[in-house]
Amino acid sequence: METLQECVAYENAHQNRTQILRRLKWKAEELREDEE
Repeated sequence: METLQECVAYENAHQNRTQILRRLKWKAEELREDEE
């Protein structure tokens, strides 16, 4: 059971990291558009 909880925790962390990276990418694109 402990291994399953670790797996779920890893998946949640990975999912959150993906969302953060996506948000950073959008922010970078917005900043680039503002410079033009």
